[in-house]
Amino acid sequence: MDYKAIFFDRKSKICLLGKLGVGDFADSGYISHIRSYQIGVFMRWAFNPAVMRHLLNFWPPFLLNGIKIVELASDYRYARVTLNDRPWRRNINSSQFGGAMFAMTDPMYPLMLMGALGKEYLVWDKKADIDYIKPGHGKLTAEFWLGDAVLAEITAATEQGDKYFPQFLVHLKNQQGEIVCEVNRTVYVRKKRKHRPGEHRQVAQQTEVEEKQ
Repeated sequence: MDYKAIFFDRKSKICLLGKLGVGDFADSGYISHIRSYQIGVFMRWAFNPAVMRHLLNFWPPFLLNGIKIVELASDYRYARVTLNDRPWRRNINSSQFGGAMFAMTDPMYPLMLMGALGKEYLVWDKKADIDYIKPGHGKLTAEFWLGDAVLAEITAATEQGDKYFPQFLVHLKNQQGEIVCEVNRTVYVRKKRKHRPGEHRQVAQQTEVEEKQ
């Protein structure tokens, strides 16, 4: 049965779930199918690089700290982030606040890996450390890259379902091109359970049991 046709008006793009007597469908599993479909549609829209860049630029931890993603490649393999300089965000020494400098590197590699590796993978920040080399004055810029070799290394290390912890070194530079600090970030990468070899059958059996209950 075409669940999309039942619960989703293709012309108006409005979910019809609220107009239907959903109580009759709850026990049959239709509701969970529709929710999964809607979440999938939203995630595909949100992970469009152009959309994601704007969403993150309005994310309060970025917006309120003057952090902006200036560029995000269509394949998620390159990004450029800036930190604007405003008097009310400076520290006691009249330089950029160190917390904002750290924050501008926070979500980038996990986000880029999610986009580049695809939905089969779980990606989290694991740990990070920062080395302040010199005071950061004026606008600061950080660039992020994901090369073919790095992605190949990650996919090979996680192919059998193992955890992997790649490290990425990020340099923050001032407008003169000088490095003012460097951040070393460690990321957790692993295939989602249902995509790990030998476990997909167990997940399928568990799902089947849950649907019957």
